[in-house]
Amino acid sequence: MREDEAYLSKEDNPYDDYFDGVSEYNESGGSINNNNMERQQYTEEFRYFGIGPSPFLYFISWIFSKITFGIAEAIFLLPIKKTEIEEMIIAGRKLKLYLDKDSFKKVFILCIINNVINNLTGGLWYVLGFMHLFYFRELDKRIYWEDEFQQMKLNNNFKESSIVLLSAYPGIIVESITFILTLISNIFCLGILNPWIKAYYYKYLFPEMKFGNSGLKLNFTASGNDIFKRYAKGKLFSCLTFGIFACCASSYTDSFLNRHIEYDRELLVRSDY
Repeated sequence: MREDEAYLSKEDNPYDDYFDGVSEYNESGGSINNNNMERQQYTEEFRYFGIGPSPFLYFISWIFSKITFGIAEAIFLLPIKKTEIEEMIIAGRKLKLYLDKDSFKKVFILCIINNVINNLTGGLWYVLGFMHLFYFRELDKRIYWEDEFQQMKLNNNFKESSIVLLSAYPGIIVESITFILTLISNIFCLGILNPWIKAYYYKYLFPEMKFGNSGLKLNFTASGNDIFKRYAKGKLFSCLTFGIFACCASSYTDSFLNRHIEYDRELLVRSDY
């Protein structure tokens, strides 16, 4: 087990609020047992950026997807998403993606249909939120908290998840502005505007994520200036080390972005699984 994934535990009253300050759990250590279920609390509060398999797999998936109008993406989709989801840490807890035979049939078909429509409409299908509703939502139905997943697996009883993660939609205005500005930035500005575009987009995206009845609400607090400075430092370090730092520049930026995901502990209520 990697050091950053080590978890700390403590016994607690099952009626106490689970999120009674992550920092307290990190200091005292322990797990909360609920219905004979061990709830793991990870020392790392958030890991949303910098997750997934190797960049090479993403590249291969992207190339074949473009060649086949999005059809080939369906082949790579579930292995990639499973890795991404299960590497995530949200407010100190991990997630699981449940895959069964129905997943490989239904999600595979939906992936092909939605990608073809999105390509034919020049990306409007995504911008208007239809991919979120008809495609990403189908994946969200299979995402659970890690401990919730283990309990359902033990009982062999999987219910539809109410988590809204991949299908979180910030609205047509935010998506449209982000889409247009990204095109302008990449075509005319060599991507220089991307830090400000990211800050704008994630500011509205994270509050739309929902995690069942846990009351968990996320916010992204990094500004465009903050992200640009972090990118610039990474480039500078790469130059000073004659390119050696470039191999970890992405992790350097991702860790910064993860530290700027926040949540209001006072709004949380205990989830009932």
